[in-house]
Amino acid sequence: MRYTVALFSMLAFSLIYVNAKSLVGKRPAADTAMKKTIHKIWKFKSFKPLPRAGMGGFDKIDILDLTNEKFLTSYPDRYKKESQQAAYEIVNNAIVIKIPDKESNMELKIKTLTTNTLTLIIRIFYKSSTDGKRMGTDLLELSFEAD
Repeated sequence: MRYTVALFSMLAFSLIYVNAKSLVGKRPAADTAMKKTIHKIWKFKSFKPLPRAGMGGFDKIDILDLTNEKFLTSYPDRYKKESQQAAYEIVNNAIVIKIPDKESNMELKIKTLTTNTLTLIIRIFYKSSTDGKRMGTDLLELSFEAD
């Protein structure tokens, strides 16, 4: 009887261990899921100025191409071929534009992301004139839909 209980316990433990190990190996990380969803072509839908943002301007982005995981490409007009390209990386739920040998002064904070919609907040960074600390201001909310 003891032998049967011990054998049953060992089999149950092995089964639980194998199932747990296979679940951990197959469970996609949230970061991986986000990267699979965000890396596509996004078509501009609308923008909204944010409160206390002050005055400013930005270049029109009609198409945002994030299919390349290292460089984003923006097209000001979807019917023309002229574009701008910049290196980027996704850090802390934001698309950080990389500027060689400099600290980035702009990021696109990801507010919402679904398979069909992307909402970004343009955040500009600057140094405080009083104490030199790096500060950020949210300027605009941009909405895109999958193309």
